[in-house]
Formats: sequence, structure tokens, C-alpha cells
Amino acid sequence: MTDNDLIPNLEWYVQKSTELGLTPRCPFTSVKRYPRYYESLSLLGSAGSTKIDQEEDERLKHFWERSDLWPPTKEYVPAIQGDSEKKIFSNFFNFCPEIIYDRFGYFSSHLRDYTDEIDRDIAYQKLEKLNALGEHWRWESIRAMHYSECPLYSPLREGGGFREGSGPQFKLGFPGMSIQFKLSWHDLRDWIARRWSGFMRLFRSGDKQLAP
Repeated sequence: MTDNDLIPNLEWYVQKSTELGLTPRCPFTSVKRYPRYYESLSLLGSAGSTKIDQEEDERLKHFWERSDLWPPTKEYVPAIQGDSEKKIFSNFFNFCPEIIYDRFGYFSSHLRDYTDEIDRDIAYQKLEKLNALGEHWRWESIRAMHYSECPLYSPLREGGGFREGSGPQFKLGFPGMSIQFKLSWHDLRDWIARRWSGFMRLFRSGDKQLAP
């Protein structure tokens, strides 16, 4: 058991955020804003959680693979160890703490379970005698993490990051003026949808004004 006195629950998380002058929860908890959040959520789909739609999952993976924030080696990739056939998963590594909290109730990047029920019972009895039975006794090891400690938090806060030329580029031409900008296909789709929605509202509003 690591640090029996520290229970990385919501109270601990919010208190630390307050002390740091930050928002209570991570402001990047979105599959479109934070690659590790996406990776963690996607991987949990193979461990009993609801899966991301396959087409959407592939699109998000392709999107983030072009980012400088994508893990350069497997050592930085979220991973799960266990028996996939029996649906028993004991170790979770490099996870977004927000995802771990939503699934298990602790803000942690790593969770390691006991080897078997015998080890779990022995640990329980030992901790009970020491009066050190914390909320997370069921886990052999928990690595608490606040979102500000995430290695991707600083680059995300600074606006990171896609490599030059990694995203699709668009060019608008007008007489005497040319504008070139870079936008993801998803953002372009959302931009078109918003403009179309605004146009339709304006169109319907005009119909009402012209009605007798």
C-alpha cells in the first residue's frame, strides 16, 4: 500500500486545485482536447466500460497521432494488464486521473491490484491490526495524481500542439486578398454546421417577419 494516509478522492483533488488557484477539475477533459484522456477512455472500452463508437475511435486516433502530444514510445502509453478472456484486469498504467476517478473513484495515474485473494486477505488483516485500513485498501498500490502534475498539462495549457503542416490547410481567395488557415476536418465540419444553423435561424426568422 502506498501512502496509506493519502486518499486521492474528490475532496483531496478539489482542495489541491484550490491551493494551486486552478479549476476544481481538469479543463482538458475531452477526447478532442487531451490525447491521454482519449487513450484512457478508449482503452477502458476493452476492460468492461462502454466503448467509443469504432468509427469515432479511429477518427480520434488518426487525429491525435498527428499531434506532438502523442506518446513517442510505448512507455508513455496507457496500458492495462490482466486476463482479457475472464475480464479480470489488475493493473492500470499511465492513465488520465480523471478517467480513473470516473471508473474507480480515485484520482490516480496507476492502479495495481493484489496478485490474488490470499494476498488481498493478508493485506486486509495486517492493515486492520495497524488501524491503517484506508478507503483504497482493496488496491495494493495507488499513484495519486492531480491534473497539474500530468506531463501533458503544461504543453496543453500553452496551446500545444500539432506539427507544422500536420493538419489540413484551406485557402480563401477574394479580390485583392487571400487568407490561408489550418483546421482539422472535425473543426471544419463543426464550423460549417454552426454557420448553417445560424443561417437557418435567420432564414426562419425572416419567414416569420414576412408572414401576414
